[in-house]
Amino acid sequence: MNITKIFSLILLILLTGILLGSELQAQEQETVYFIDGTSVSGKIIELNTIKVRIKQDDGSIIERSFKEIQMVSSARSFSNSYDRTKGQSDSFGVKKAGRISKHSFKVAPVAYNFEYNESSMTEEGMMYGINGSYEYNDNDKALMINLSLEYLSGDLDYDGMTWGGSPVTADTQDYIWEGRFLIGGDAYDGRYKVTPFVGLGMRYWNDVIKGFGGYEREVMYYYSPIGFSIYKSLSNKWSWLFNAEYDLFWGGEVTSHLSDADPGFNDPKNGQKFGNGHGMRISLKFSNQFNKKLSWFIEPFFRYWDVGESGCSTLFFNDVPVATVYEPANDTKIFGLYLGLGF
Repeated sequence: MNITKIFSLILLILLTGILLGSELQAQEQETVYFIDGTSVSGKIIELNTIKVRIKQDDGSIIERSFKEIQMVSSARSFSNSYDRTKGQSDSFGVKKAGRISKHSFKVAPVAYNFEYNESSMTEEGMMYGINGSYEYNDNDKALMINLSLEYLSGDLDYDGMTWGGSPVTADTQDYIWEGRFLIGGDAYDGRYKVTPFVGLGMRYWNDVIKGFGGYEREVMYYYSPIGFSIYKSLSNKWSWLFNAEYDLFWGGEVTSHLSDADPGFNDPKNGQKFGNGHGMRISLKFSNQFNKKLSWFIEPFFRYWDVGESGCSTLFFNDVPVATVYEPANDTKIFGLYLGLGF
């Protein structure tokens, strides 16, 4: 694993956290939400059954009637939220303030460094693409449903050897698409929203090795994400979301189009069985709500796959069996970054 890449990812997360911390330390403010849909942020200097007075950052003081208040919430702790429509403390105040919409969409350009390793072969390089997702949140039933689709392409560097053991270097042309469905339920402790989830995923990798003797490979994985996310609102604008998951490997298939190298060969398919591998993901997203409907976010992430040796299949040349072939054990490491919009 490249130490420089790990250090760069950690540094990016730390720098983002420092910048957010500086802004939040300067704000240290509360937000009052009103029945008419407006809100005022600042320091509450008076709150009683008659009126509320809020001192804003510019020094001006806003005074409104207590009867107009929908909710009062502290930017430092949502456990101090008060929702007058229920007349009680409400740790879900962040959702009633519209910070987590019932229907939300996200679209983000994505870039990552892709590294695939077998015992005698490596493919590595940058890939670029786009990710789109839709999320449904039922606040009353604490239900979350997420659908996402991601596509990336790029040229990788191939470093391996022939069947005879001679070193080979080549360029490859690659693309990856991945579709995911997640379902989960929300839990709260007053300041955090924790969402355990499970789901289904499909990942397809098309890998074309260029040059003399090159050929196309198709790799399909079927898996179930099992994990959790932790959400926390930091202020009336900023929030963070931490994701961690384990990917249960259901199976897959690798098709090697060796007929590209020589028309006499067949195209063997090697199956991969349930439990013959696993994956994991971890990410940390920082979001900024810059108006009522739009937000932007930055999200560094790491992904990992470890897949064992596949089943065997027969290689034919001009319909004559010549060898038994299989896919070696392999692992994949991905360091990436999203920078996108939510609406």
